[in-house]
Amino acid sequence: MLWPVWCRAGPGTRVVVLEKEPGPARHQTGHNSGVIHSGVYYRPGSLKARYAVGGSAELVAFCERHAIAHQ
Repeated sequence: MLWPVWCRAGPGTRVVVLEKEPGPARHQTGHNSGVIHSGVYYRPGSLKARYAVGGSAELVAFCERHAIAHQ
């Protein structure tokens, strides 16, 4: 949920996130595997493989731009 907010917010924009649960990441975002998927296990050229390859490259670039540790 926070990624679309991050993308739409311009520099200097203040963002408030309201959560209906008693704490953050109580649903799917709190239960992911914590890995950056490379797409190696998907059929080459498939939509899933292309999204995994492109998405992993974008995520690594984002982490590097914002000094976020990653492997």
